[in-house]
Amino acid sequence: MHQLCHKCSRPMTQVAHGLCDRCWALKYSTQFYGGQHIKYADMFKKTIGDMAKKPDESREDWFSRCEEYVRSRGFASTVSKIKGQVATEVGSTDDTVSVQTAGAR
Repeated sequence: MHQLCHKCSRPMTQVAHGLCDRCWALKYSTQFYGGQHIKYADMFKKTIGDMAKKPDESREDWFSRCEEYVRSRGFASTVSKIKGQVATEVGSTDDTVSVQTAGAR
């Protein structure tokens, strides 16, 4: 049986602190940004810029806008909206074939 995070009841992964990865990162993780160490969540809020969800924007519209941005910058050749979904664009290397085969079961 798994021990559970003291904060959110997910499986505990940071045993010394009694937290899951997410809760540990929110409490302890910092990034060096702009010459100083700041909490990861604060750094994320500072750097998300124009990609933040707008108050009048639906979740689907926000995802579409983010996907378009990522594709236009060449950051990802494929973007999958659903975890485990086989991407629509597939490379030609052997490793992508094995991944698709494994995911199709």
